[in-house]
Amino acid sequence: MLDIASSFGFNFSRTITSISILVLWIKPDTGVVKLNCDGAKKTTHSHGGIGGVLRDSNGNIIWAFSDFIEECPNSLYAEAAALLRGLQLLDTSCTTTLWIETDSKLLWQILSHNHLGHWKLHGLLNKIHTQLSHFEVSITHIYREGNKAADALANIGFHQQTFVQYSSNSTPRAIQGFVRVDQLEIPAFRFRNQY
Repeated sequence: MLDIASSFGFNFSRTITSISILVLWIKPDTGVVKLNCDGAKKTTHSHGGIGGVLRDSNGNIIWAFSDFIEECPNSLYAEAAALLRGLQLLDTSCTTTLWIETDSKLLWQILSHNHLGHWKLHGLLNKIHTQLSHFEVSITHIYREGNKAADALANIGFHQQTFVQYSSNSTPRAIQGFVRVDQLEIPAFRFRNQY
């Protein structure tokens, strides 16, 4: 195809540069707990999965969860539902300072700038804001490559179709492996092509 275009004097040559971004999960400060959450939604299914992991300042698992959402209209809904479930599981008597990390840039933007979001999310977002009012909160975005534990938990929730809350000892081995990599501060890389 390009040969034909070239014969007419068109030049479609492009340079593609691959960019790598270092992604690192960072431990929270002493006295702060960190909640990583994620949602899983596949276009071929009406349901979704959610998951999250709460960790202390050493990166140790306090608890983790995975769950199933029967009606899940889109991935942003799954992401918000994961955050809400994680917030609902927090014991306000144990902590007042919370760091939330999500790989949904859109959810992070909505919460960071107090946007209303899509009307289908208003109920979830109102519940999230109510839960957030109990804590001193920091919300950040991390790329998916740095959120592997929560991502894997969301996929477990999608497939097992039931709620499970894990202790530090009962968390699936694969999740414990992702958490250990984070504790050791081993970076992941995100690759992106730039034209």
